Order: sequence, then C-alpha cells, then structure tokens
Amino acid sequence: MSINYIEVYKTNDRLIAKIHKEITDKNGNKKMGVCTLNNPNNIKKLLDICHKHNMSFNGNRVLKGNVNPIIKEFDSYYRSAKKKNERLKVIIENIDKLEDKISLVKKEHLGKIVISTALAATLGITSIAIANSNKRSEVVPINYQTQTVVEEVPDYVIDDTVIENIDTNVETVNLENTSNENVIIDTPVIDAEKISYEDGIIIPEEEVIENTELSQMLQTDEFHFSYTDRTDYENITNAKRYEDIFITYGNMYGVDPNILMAIAAQENCGKHYEALNNAYATGIMQIERSANLNSTVTAYNVQTGQMDSIYVTQEAIEDLETNIRIGAMIFRNKLEEYNYNIPLALQSYNFGSGNMANSLAMCSDIENIPMDELKSDITDPAWLSYRAYLGVGDPQYVEHIFSFIESDTVLTVVDRDGNNISLKLVNDNVNNMQLN
Repeated sequence: MSINYIEVYKTNDRLIAKIHKEITDKNGNKKMGVCTLNNPNNIKKLLDICHKHNMSFNGNRVLKGNVNPIIKEFDSYYRSAKKKNERLKVIIENIDKLEDKISLVKKEHLGKIVISTALAATLGITSIAIANSNKRSEVVPINYQTQTVVEEVPDYVIDDTVIENIDTNVETVNLENTSNENVIIDTPVIDAEKISYEDGIIIPEEEVIENTELSQMLQTDEFHFSYTDRTDYENITNAKRYEDIFITYGNMYGVDPNILMAIAAQENCGKHYEALNNAYATGIMQIERSANLNSTVTAYNVQTGQMDSIYVTQEAIEDLETNIRIGAMIFRNKLEEYNYNIPLALQSYNFGSGNMANSLAMCSDIENIPMDELKSDITDPAWLSYRAYLGVGDPQYVEHIFSFIESDTVLTVVDRDGNNISLKLVNDNVNNMQLN
C-alpha cells in the first residue's frame, strides 16, 4: 500500500488540496513532502485526474490507496505548466521588441497589444494579451483550446505532517457544507516594469470556479474506458423504438432507461419479435428460460415502495412490454445485490450471480481486497481484470453495454431510501479523439 496520499478540504471559504508524497531531500534522505494547491483550476485538474483513475473522495477528506498514478500524472501536468510560464515570462520581457517587429501584433489606439493565436502557436505558448494603461499591465489568458488558466504551483517541501495527525479543525468538503459562493482569488495587477521572476511564478488572471462545481466533482463518480463508440449503430436505434416502455419501467424500478435500452441493444440488437424462438433466451431483454421460466421474479418498486412480483411464463416473456419489465426487475435485483454498483450489476446480468461471485472472489484473494469493498467501491476497477479467467459469458459485457450510451452521460439509479446514485460514463477514446 502506498504511503502517499491526497487531501482536499475547505477553510476560510476556500478549497485547498495537498499532495503528500515521499521525496528525497538534499542529503539523500527519504522524507514526506507536500505540495499545496490553492488555485481552484489546479484543484479541478487534480480532481479530473482522480476521476480518470476511477478514484473519488466521495465526501471524505483524504484519498488513500494507490494514488501514485494520480500524483505522477499531476506532476507531469505541473512540469508542463511550468514550461508554459517560462515561455510567458520571455514574451513579457520582450513584448516591446515584438511590438515593433512582428506584423501579427495588432496595436490599438488605447495601447492594447494583442498576440494572435497564430503567433502564440509559432512560439509554442498559450495565446495571451497584454493590456497597457499608464504603464500598468495585466496578463490575460486567451486559452482558445481549453479555456483553462494555468498557474504554477509550489514545489514539494518537507512535510512533518502524518496522516493520523491531520488537523480536524478545517471543514470536510461535501455538498452539505459547501456554499454557492464563488471561490475568490486575489489577482494582483502586474506592473510590466517592476515584475519580478525570482520565484519563477507568473500569476495570470483567475478563471473563477464555483465551489459547487468542485464539490460536485468530489461527489460524482466516473467510469472511464476506451472503447468503440456504437451510439449510431442500428442496435440502439432499434431499442429506442420502445423508449417509452423503457422509461416507464426504468422509473418504476429505479433504473436509468439508458441502461435498459443499452442492454436491449447488446442482447438482441434491440429487436424483440425476431428472438422469440431462441431455445436459450427469449425476447428483447433475452430472458433466460432455464433460470426464470415457471418461477416468480420479485423486485422493489421505487414508486410504490412495495415489492412487485411476476410469475414468468412463456407467454409473459413473449410479450414485449412484459419482457422489458422482467428485464428491468432482474437488473434492479442486481443493483441491490451489488450495492448499486452499476458496472458490477451489468456484468452480473450477463455472468449470473454465481459466476460473478467466483470472479470477485478471485480478485479479492489475489488483490487482497475485502469482498464488501469490491462491491461497494464503484471507483475501484480491480475486478475488471478477472472477468476473462472464468471462460463464461461475455467478459467485456460492461464495455459493450456502455458503448451504446453517449460519453459523459450521467447514469442514475435509485436506492430503497429514494437516494440517487449517479455514475458519469466517460469514453476516453471518444474524448481523446475530440482533443486531437
């Protein structure tokens, strides 16, 4: 288990993040170092990286476990930001020369000098503008690609704090104690003639991010995968012909209709009447005959607060609406079985409870992770690597289902207390293509 950890808290109406990791001091000794983040943009970047690695604070102050990949990626981001700031420093120091020599610089009547995006790309920096008035200048970022302001953060310094002795007088960041007020950062007006680079830090104007937005990132789990987007396939188009039915029973059993339609798209290409003669499973939701025929399916109805029961006959599963309802009830039971862990419930819909239990047991034994933790921690993807070892079903069933749902969709299911449990689906393959 890594000794490194990350903490996020709120104090004086400002969010603070600290990255604690083992560093080597000047004498070659191993000690704990801390990097403190005050800029909300950098905190947002850190949370983005946490979610990318399927780790979330979930209202807790400290994120432990294997945070090393997160720290490594954030450190890489920091080094890149540092280089950009160095380039920015050079531009400010030479702005007067550029004004006379570069034709791409436009000088307006108020003395405003604008560096175009074309020049910025040539110089390898983010496009900036320097507005001059009475010899006072303000660095204004115009990051036309991401609209994200980058501020250099301090290096790691020796930290004597240990996780057991964390100050408890600061507020834990969660939705209950986070106000709707903006995080305000004091932004100094920079005098171009008096600017100092001794600390190597240039502070641009802040892009203010609301506390509520950062808090939502702390609370919202994300599920990241890279896979082929199939949202334009005929399978899902077929399933959406019956969207009203999926919405009806999705709402009844607290299951996001997008999940049910994606299951239908994967199970039988979104078709129903063409699959009534299958000897193994029947209809659009592919209700297994051996497991369900001539038995009673019971599931919790979130609208009535009561248990619903359906006796499964051949006639019932051949009826389109009843077939969808039974599928929704079965998936509802999977959600409850796996603590509303949507990916686990989906894989179990394909594997069956017995095979899913075997896969989780293998992961638990090898990874030394308690079974209850595997089920409840939706951010821990460890079990995904053990699906193929069983040699049953579709070990990529989760990916195949999610491929029919548009990236960045927030999927929501409802527990018995009426609480929404949400999971943001992120297709890294699609998002990376959009960035290129």
